[in-house]
Amino acid sequence: MRESRPCQQLTPNSTSCTIRDFKMFYPVPHVLNVTAILPEGIITTLLPFVPEQIMKPDRPVYVRVNPAPENRLLVQWYEPVSWPNFAGLTLIYQIRYKDCEAEHFQEVGPTENTNYMINSVPPNATYCVQVKGRDVYSYGLWSDWSYLAKSPLILAN
Repeated sequence: MRESRPCQQLTPNSTSCTIRDFKMFYPVPHVLNVTAILPEGIITTLLPFVPEQIMKPDRPVYVRVNPAPENRLLVQWYEPVSWPNFAGLTLIYQIRYKDCEAEHFQEVGPTENTNYMINSVPPNATYCVQVKGRDVYSYGLWSDWSYLAKSPLILAN
């Protein structure tokens, strides 16, 4: 049985729309019917898609970096509130960090945890950290990197 549902546009001239209540892990692709009504005539395009292949979570939120004992930094974050945490759709995370003065990041992960401990942090350093997420089963795409979080300056003992 084929169903037809509207794709809600914010305004009539929008170039995007929001598809709500679609079915994940459906045995056949969904088909988006895009119809443009122009002075020259009507143009229709059918675009098949599989939600699991194109889903992309929003970036992790509330990333913070705090000093921890023994010259370490504790990085903590939350999954985006927009992520539908149901039916096992949890996220895995990749973390990247560096001394803010350094040119290149070090990357670690993936991990299912929403925290990570950076070890052996040198004194007088400020660290810059970002986190990105993806479906735990590797469906879809990685999120964009989180906004940059900075540690407080780690002073020498």
